[in-house]
Amino acid sequence: MKQLVSLAALAVMLSATGCTQQEVFTGDEENGEPVTLGISTGVLTTETKSVVGSDMITYTKANYASDALGMGVVVLNADGNGAYSGGEISTDHLWFMGDEKGENWKSISAKGENFVSATTAPYTLNDEVGTVYAYYPKTSTVSGTSASALTIPAPLQKTGTIALSDDVTNADLRFDGTSWVANASASKKKIICASTETDYLYANNSDRKVSNGRAADSPDRSIDLSMAHALTMVSFRLYNDGTLPGAGSLTKIELKNAETKTLIKTTEGATMKLADGTIAGLSDNTSDVLTRTVSSYTIPKEIKAGETLSANTYIVSGTVTGPKVARKISILTYPLTNISDKDIEVVFTIDNQTYTVSLPVTDVWAWQAGTNYVYTVCASQRKLEVTSVSVAEWNEEPGGNIEL
Repeated sequence: MKQLVSLAALAVMLSATGCTQQEVFTGDEENGEPVTLGISTGVLTTETKSVVGSDMITYTKANYASDALGMGVVVLNADGNGAYSGGEISTDHLWFMGDEKGENWKSISAKGENFVSATTAPYTLNDEVGTVYAYYPKTSTVSGTSASALTIPAPLQKTGTIALSDDVTNADLRFDGTSWVANASASKKKIICASTETDYLYANNSDRKVSNGRAADSPDRSIDLSMAHALTMVSFRLYNDGTLPGAGSLTKIELKNAETKTLIKTTEGATMKLADGTIAGLSDNTSDVLTRTVSSYTIPKEIKAGETLSANTYIVSGTVTGPKVARKISILTYPLTNISDKDIEVVFTIDNQTYTVSLPVTDVWAWQAGTNYVYTVCASQRKLEVTSVSVAEWNEEPGGNIEL
């Protein structure tokens, strides 16, 4: 946020629900110095750039130029019907950047070559009350001048590549070189998806008011922002029950509408409303396909007792099952309502063969924003089948079981 003059710099720490918060203010409200707006924020359930899957918005320091996107903040007046400064909305549209650990957030005007060299542009508050709206990732422009009209572009990633690494697994179990053991590694909560996915977040606050805090009964200069996901995540974990021949190399996933259906859409015209994360601009667009090329995903295969275990094979026991050793790979899509069985299909390319499966629906007959629907897929000689559907962190929910 930004307006007036400023003397102060701001440090902010973004974290997930149950957020740890750090605020540093150098403006002095008691002696008449300009007061800097302070922000702390957390993501409702869990990483970002490309997808937020941990409790911090982080990036690799060496990839600052491409991966450090920052957060956008807009400050409106008390009634939410105009810019806080009284001028153009661009004056009160701010860019906050954090370091690679997701700490020390500051308002900036230029990104620079690294976090340290980013040009700070602290935003100060006057006696008037302001209303705060925030979103991730920062865009160059925001449309609208009122609370109900503020939007940013929210295009969906139509194509992309999901590249896996042997040393990163988000499965329930991991192979330690001799056996499958509980996965206690930091990567267990890793969201494996295309690096170009964009996880749109918005501040889901009931209290958005701020001011310099000098007037009696006025709001404080600081605000805690609670960030929420505007999109839906659909994840797949595949395992071979031992009957599907071949190497089990998964090379492509296509998420598509069944014939005559138009639920899944992609468009450059979609927008996200900053007030509540609503996605708009889809009604006039035709149906589409979300395609992800996949590299280095070998479907784990069941073997018999006495055979040699590896990172790509497993022996069923009381603690080891196909679903538990399978890694999850994910795709972001727009939320959907009124989904019926067989409305949406997924096409898997395995060892150069394609398998098309209808996705079962969940209890709510929808793909809700902020929810990760995890489909467990059994690849067998008979067919590919969804064997369960769950909803879990992000929030994650079982999406169903599928058999190939």
